[in-house]
Amino acid sequence: MMKKALISIGLLLGVLGSPLFGQDWGSGVAAPEPGRLMFTAACESLSQAFDCEGIEERLRRRELRARVDFRPGDVLSVYGFLGSADFKGSLDSFNSPVYGGGFRLLFLGEVVVEEKDARPLEVKLGAALDFRASRFKPDVDGPGSSAGLTQFQVGLDLGLSVMGIGGYLGLAFTRNQGELPYAGVLNAVPASGLNFSSALGLHYKFSRHLGLAAEWSFFGLRSIGVGLRVYP
Repeated sequence: MMKKALISIGLLLGVLGSPLFGQDWGSGVAAPEPGRLMFTAACESLSQAFDCEGIEERLRRRELRARVDFRPGDVLSVYGFLGSADFKGSLDSFNSPVYGGGFRLLFLGEVVVEEKDARPLEVKLGAALDFRASRFKPDVDGPGSSAGLTQFQVGLDLGLSVMGIGGYLGLAFTRNQGELPYAGVLNAVPASGLNFSSALGLHYKFSRHLGLAAEWSFFGLRSIGVGLRVYP
């Protein structure tokens, strides 16, 4: 019954998250085991304000992203991602590849209790510092071309996981640099150079090799997002 309820919640969050966005911070307590990989596939959406030569315009970004995490040791996890983003506003729309990566510093405590003929009880508690960079460079020729948009993010999450079911609180600052082409002859510059966000996350590990993650940002950049994780 518990598994069915968690799956239903995850699917509901995915449906609700389609018009919003998922920042995909992830969580330190959901990091792969040392020496192992983790793959994540996600569909995200973001609404952000831009300044178009004195005119404020809100662009919505819908993004498909594939990400791979690798944990070489106990306190470090590195990752990279690649995807495609569609930007849409009231006057124009365009597509851009997105790529980037980052690393996490992990501060985790873990206890595993094993009983004969019973599933091991695994408890993880910890925090993680996340440093990442994302790059958007639309392939646009002509007067509307731009240098592209780069986003740098520093985040902190505090999480708890019990037998593969866990949650976390995340806080992050995002630095915006650059501009995007818009409406043929305009360039869209982020209305704010620095954004603050906070989020609550939920993850559930169905098995040793498959998991589901959901995230809800309730302050700053409001969001709901969902992703599927594979642990080879």
